[in-house]
Amino acid sequence: MAGLSTTRMRRVRDALARYVDNGTLPGAVAVASRHGDTHVETVGTTELGGGTPMREDTIFRIASMTKPVAAVAAMTFVEECRLRLDDPVDPLLPELADRRVLVSVDGPLDDTVPAARPITLRDLLTFRPGFGMLDDTPVGRPILAAARRLGVGGGPPHPAAMPDPDAFLRGLGELPLMYQPGERWLYHTGSDVLGVLLERLVDRPLDEVLQERVFDPLGMVDTAFSVPADRIHRLPPAYLVDHETGEPELLDHAEGGEWASPPPFRSAGGGLVSTAADFLAFGTMMLRQGRYEGGRVLSRPSVRLMTTDQLTREQKALSGFFPGYFDHQGWGFGMCVLTGRNTLAATPGRFGWYGGLGTAWATDPAEDLVAILLTQRSEFPELSPVHQDFWTSVYQAVD
Repeated sequence: MAGLSTTRMRRVRDALARYVDNGTLPGAVAVASRHGDTHVETVGTTELGGGTPMREDTIFRIASMTKPVAAVAAMTFVEECRLRLDDPVDPLLPELADRRVLVSVDGPLDDTVPAARPITLRDLLTFRPGFGMLDDTPVGRPILAAARRLGVGGGPPHPAAMPDPDAFLRGLGELPLMYQPGERWLYHTGSDVLGVLLERLVDRPLDEVLQERVFDPLGMVDTAFSVPADRIHRLPPAYLVDHETGEPELLDHAEGGEWASPPPFRSAGGGLVSTAADFLAFGTMMLRQGRYEGGRVLSRPSVRLMTTDQLTREQKALSGFFPGYFDHQGWGFGMCVLTGRNTLAATPGRFGWYGGLGTAWATDPAEDLVAILLTQRSEFPELSPVHQDFWTSVYQAVD
């Protein structure tokens, strides 16, 4: 059975190497696997201007690629009938009961109406709880200023700066919702709330929940919310791109950095670190409809549900990072689902997600393909030439 052309896979390395050579990237690790034919490419070094050579087992901050992992863990509890998708979250998260909703998202915080219904688990998984990341232009919105003040506003991951889970929920509970529950898709916050819900469900920290439900079964030995001291040398610096100059600036060190010790808030929205091998195990489990070599993480119907577009046409018209964002894609449970073919790599039914610190994962059932790109350069992956060229290079190698 044909997998990936070895000759054409060199274009993946060549495409990434160009960005290393011109100083855009320090380095990168890329993996693509089709019909079990797996190719791993490493380019560059661990630091801009130097460092050690990039290795296959380099550990990366995967940011929002945490979201689908947390969604999988949540669905294991749904399968055990310990959670139900359309039940209110109020019993576990009383801070979010009896919500008020802004009359206008640009308006004052005390101009509100009652929520039409409670927030549900389905709302958290599909990013429709009524609260999330918003653009702060053209005017400063009071709700966003209040969210930043209380530490619930989202943005680039800063584990050490987050409040503990109870303080996070208290802060969120002090604010009105931006929109009615179920009205529209709003990024990020649903996942962080989901993480607190899972902790309270079993009275254990989220890292233990994910370890038991996902990491241990799949052998994801390097995936966690922090890096132990004996592995910290495998965590390179992270760089944040300055929006005005386009130049990368140091965001986080390894030793003594924000991922060097367990954080007070284990963010289901963006806190994990991982490796190419670990996330390939996760992506392959999703490709195999919940199966792994030793058994199942999820049932096939659960994976099908998670990877089916859950947004209505009306919700898509109101939502997205920019106008037209949902023209060729939708949202499942904690991950994006492609609905149309508008690029070489856009296979309808392909699912996965990105990390804003420079990472990406996709599983493509139609092509029996899993592909992952791990870098240290923070940017919006869907608008990044680095990521666009990576996906084009992977798909041109399909044999």
